[in-house]
Amino acid sequence: MAKDYLTAYMKTRAGLETNRQAEQCYEAILEEIGIALASGEKVVLRPFGTFAVRNRAARTGRNPSTGEAVPIPPRTVPVFLPGEELRRTTEALDKGKGKAWLERRDAVRKATEQFDELRGRMGAYLKQAGSLPQDARSAYERNLGQARELLENARYRLDLLRRGGADALGELRKGVDSALGELKKSLNSAGKKF
Repeated sequence: MAKDYLTAYMKTRAGLETNRQAEQCYEAILEEIGIALASGEKVVLRPFGTFAVRNRAARTGRNPSTGEAVPIPPRTVPVFLPGEELRRTTEALDKGKGKAWLERRDAVRKATEQFDELRGRMGAYLKQAGSLPQDARSAYERNLGQARELLENARYRLDLLRRGGADALGELRKGVDSALGELKKSLNSAGKKF
């Protein structure tokens, strides 16, 4: 993974308008991490990990070609300690489940984006109800309200899945199916009232 991939991802994920904006964000983050480390501070990025500075004592090393002793002066080095999320990723790789685990995380991220988009659409549908006749509007709003409640319930289950709940994926599927079924029923019901 390189800078180009990360900046493209940042642009998409944060909804930035240009690649240059994403690149500036990327550079600002790295610059701030560097400044903090240079001043001796820890940089904690939960749940990813922690960057810190460690002092290494002087020691004697060996030249691999000649075997001759070489003095190594004391120095300060940056270190990285992985956080819980990164540890879970590497443990999954050790167990041969890394790709599936990462795919699940990607699926959860995409589903979260789609839920948020659907939530916005439901708000737009609710605004459109104002132009319907009274009895169609009340049926539409009632059914849409139920669909919204089911959608929020499914979104909550998605959050549980993102946090690592084992049975949450099945629960999420049930919630999404139920929410989409209610939305379809609402739209059909409102269409019949015309």
